[in-house]
Amino acid sequence: MAVGAAALVAAGIMAGYLAGASRSSLPAAGQPRLRFTVSPPEGRVVHPPSSRQSFALSPDGTHLAFSAMNEGGGYDLFVRELNSLESRPVPNSTGAYNIFWAPDSQSLFFAAFGKLRRFPLRGGGGLQILGDVPSFLFSGAAVGRERFLIGGRRFSGVLDAASATLSPVKQDYNWPQLLPGGRHVLDATFGSNGRRRARITRLEDGAVVRELMEVQSRVEFAPSGSRAGGGYLLYVQAGNLLAQPFDSSAMRTTGNPVPIANGIYLFSPTGAADFSVSQTGVLAYQPLRLRSQLAGVDRQGRVLDALTPGSWGLRSARLSPDGRSVATSIYDLERGVVRLWLFETATKAGRQMAVGDMLEDSAVWSPDSRPLVFGRAREVPSRLFLRDAAGSQPDEALPEAFFQTPTDWSADGRFVAYGATDPGSGPRRRSSPFRPQRVRRSIASSVSTFRPTASGSSSP
Repeated sequence: MAVGAAALVAAGIMAGYLAGASRSSLPAAGQPRLRFTVSPPEGRVVHPPSSRQSFALSPDGTHLAFSAMNEGGGYDLFVRELNSLESRPVPNSTGAYNIFWAPDSQSLFFAAFGKLRRFPLRGGGGLQILGDVPSFLFSGAAVGRERFLIGGRRFSGVLDAASATLSPVKQDYNWPQLLPGGRHVLDATFGSNGRRRARITRLEDGAVVRELMEVQSRVEFAPSGSRAGGGYLLYVQAGNLLAQPFDSSAMRTTGNPVPIANGIYLFSPTGAADFSVSQTGVLAYQPLRLRSQLAGVDRQGRVLDALTPGSWGLRSARLSPDGRSVATSIYDLERGVVRLWLFETATKAGRQMAVGDMLEDSAVWSPDSRPLVFGRAREVPSRLFLRDAAGSQPDEALPEAFFQTPTDWSADGRFVAYGATDPGSGPRRRSSPFRPQRVRRSIASSVSTFRPTASGSSSP
């Protein structure tokens, strides 16, 4: 991913910061702070998340767990003690999709291939499989002895590890966190108006106790060391990491948000964001670095024409078959989504093609350079749409499958190839050409397959 594929996680120890910040100002100059960086192992990279949490601090602030991509495109899990210079791998963690900690910081939990697993930090015990969880798991929270509140894209429930039983609950939970006292849950989910709100529900029956502020990202609570019941709600808004004073006893905000850092990646369709905070005020975040440029080059790699500055967050680009236009996906930091742009190669003029605040990505041109097929998502997984490049026709929804990403269009115009993730087997890929009004599946792979491509003939 060209957008913010940063090679390190920035971790700042800011216990004094969160404990002592006033309600309206930043901490005074000279207040103790310690900042340092945590780099992934050589040959690995920490990617910005889309529907997962790629790193998490232990509640006691002594360890940082993070997933890093290997050369094969898979994720492995690592744990770094913050008083150490080495990160150690978690055994048998390939495919780790999400991370959260036990309240006592002695165990790390992660989901991989539809199973929740426990890794004990000390004691010499091995990796344990606790039970089945949704393939697209946002996050989880330990809510009792061997009980876990699980929040997924299409399912929320309580996993009883003793019986390996996952039971549905009334509420849909996105990024749940158990508040002090153990009776209430903080999360951030879409409301009836289509906007995400932070809220507090009762753990016992799921009843909504209080609706809080509108947010773009998930929300974490960090207690204050100076005020009983006091603390901060941390979240990302328009790329800014904010800390808003919050009274966990009264369950209400008590002041305006204070900016902590800027340029932080967020993915607003799911609420994923690149930060984590411990219960002792340690903060970890990953700055977003936008370094890509859309340009034409010769065969020796020399830049001939630059269509954009070198500080944009381009994800992908496709030149139309007639060579007149380029469709590209650009990350919008303020909205937290990737949006479609169209550039004319002759004039270098660009225009945004996106609709509202929805993600629109991975455009593929038709052979006649008129319509495009692309993936669109907001509250639901990405699905395919057709759009006339001139904007003269309304968008047309194509036959639906789970989490679709278009990759190619056959030369005769009859088929589009796309990848579709199978929700029953986790983040695996399938390629499926289609023709209008009739889906025809030609490849159904049981292993990960990427970027299916149409052949030059009329057959896929």
